[in-house]
Amino acid sequence: MKILHVTGNYTPQGGVEQYILSVAPLLAAHGHGNAVLYSEQSPLAIRDGAWPAYYVRPDQASAAQVQQVLAAEQPDVAYIHHVASPALVETLAGRLPAVAYVHGFTAVCPGLGKYFRRGDTVCRRPFGWDSAPMHYLRRER
Repeated sequence: MKILHVTGNYTPQGGVEQYILSVAPLLAAHGHGNAVLYSEQSPLAIRDGAWPAYYVRPDQASAAQVQQVLAAEQPDVAYIHHVASPALVETLAGRLPAVAYVHGFTAVCPGLGKYFRRGDTVCRRPFGWDSAPMHYLRRER
């Protein structure tokens, strides 16, 4: 099976990125092919990795760009990790089977860090109306 990993960042740092860099070799060891499609530019982006990596513009989720990647790689499934572009997810899910592993919490954490800056205390609060003020009161990251 050929797996297209879809993520925002594709760099050697970050939890989601480390997961992809860990799971893809395990999948390859069991006979699966890997390719990566990412939507956030970075000078640290992995370009010469163990498998092909493609950047697509997230602002338009360019159907033409996605189609070029799909034609080049012929993936059987899209493995969606942490993507901030609904248009990109919709474009991919409309063209091949997709599964999502939701690593991130940016949609529910106004501070984007899930812990408080003052004292580095982990935020254990469920997401709700009071999450936004906590960002200012407790200085969440």
